[in-house]
Amino acid sequence: MPEPTTTQIRDLSPPGEMLEEALEERGMTGAELARRTGISPKHISQLVNGHVALSMDMALELERVLGIPARLWNSLEFNYRVEQKRAERHASLFACGDWMRQFPIAAMRKAGYFGDVEVGQGVAPRVEALLQFFGVATPEAWETEWAHATGRFRKSKAFDPNRFALTAWLRRGEVESQVIQCASYDAGRFRAVIEKARALTIDPPKAFVPVLISWCAEAGVALTFVPSLPKLAISGVTRWKGTDKALVSLSWRHKSDDQLWFSFFHEACHVLEHRTGTIYIDSPADPDGDPDELRANQFARDTLLPSNAFSDFAARKRYSKDAIRAFARSVSVSPGIVIGRLQHEGLLPRSHGNDLKRYFD
Repeated sequence: MPEPTTTQIRDLSPPGEMLEEALEERGMTGAELARRTGISPKHISQLVNGHVALSMDMALELERVLGIPARLWNSLEFNYRVEQKRAERHASLFACGDWMRQFPIAAMRKAGYFGDVEVGQGVAPRVEALLQFFGVATPEAWETEWAHATGRFRKSKAFDPNRFALTAWLRRGEVESQVIQCASYDAGRFRAVIEKARALTIDPPKAFVPVLISWCAEAGVALTFVPSLPKLAISGVTRWKGTDKALVSLSWRHKSDDQLWFSFFHEACHVLEHRTGTIYIDSPADPDGDPDELRANQFARDTLLPSNAFSDFAARKRYSKDAIRAFARSVSVSPGIVIGRLQHEGLLPRSHGNDLKRYFD
């Protein structure tokens, strides 16, 4: 069913209605008001009927003649015209339905992307909610604002996320990062965070998430955990706001501790080594020959499990659960991270040892 296109002002009336009431209370006609103000009777009639705007000069004249402050007349006029224009634009949003339908709105709403913004059922309310969410005035402005993001991720058959879901996910991370109070970026401090973060891998999310966010903020990195969306094969992203604040978002896409922590250290490498305007939108399992991605993968592997220690463990070829737990304790990481590394390198089948991983809800 088509949405209405008539202009309706919500609970606001033109100042002419108040003027008409004021004249009735004073027993004054429009002709008398015209004489007292020096304004033509026709203009007074148009003003009473809401056909013309009430000017600041007229507000001052009404203040003198009727004793009602000019600021009240101006406020009535401004609010009425704003709501009138809002209603007109709201009606025009119905034409943006095709753009709106490209976004996974139900999934975004379920994941809390919209926060306190009301998301209605009709086309216009949903378009309005999306525009507010992205902080843009029109779909054309969205296209311009987010072209830099959709144009900079690596193109491959295995890595081609839906750009509508992608921009929504990026925006949610941006919104959440805005409320994180960060110190100016300090590479030395962030290296220290990376070093001690390994010990957090044995903790559940309710314990490690606030601690890791706090540590990163002290080093100038705004870390956010943003739930993934359908058609979004993304594990993490790194970008910079100026040169003093890095933004890192992780998607919880795989929901297992080995994948999540690998993604964190992968993005940490981008923060340390790629302090540029480039957006690194990553699916670490698919480096696609990109040297920056290959380097970030290697950094994550070696940071989580020191290469010499892992090589010695792998060489023994004893992959019982007890042996894996013992090795994990010796290098201060969760057993799931060891399982993930063994699976990735083909030393264990993908179906083995998964009960040692921690899965996040």
